Amino acid sequence: MSSRGEIIPGNDDVLFGRGYLIQLHPGNVAFRSLVDERKAEFKRAKKIEKREIAEQIMQIMRQRNAKFLTEDATKCRKTE
Repeated sequence: MSSRGEIIPGNDDVLFGRGYLIQLHPGNVAFRSLVDERKAEFKRAKKIEKREIAEQIMQIMRQRNAKFLTEDATKCRKTE
């Protein structure tokens, strides 16, 4: 965290947003990889199972100490 209270994204953090730099952020790459691994299972799953799969992916990211962040014009903010 910076002296102004801003969260400085780490390599494990997932950044919400659009654009090339967001896509290439290491945390986003890792998150997409986990999603891709479970995509076929997710498509076959019933609604309640889909939620469980999503929660499992989120749990894996949290175990890696990832934060889910959104950015505004001045600072990153935690979204959880």
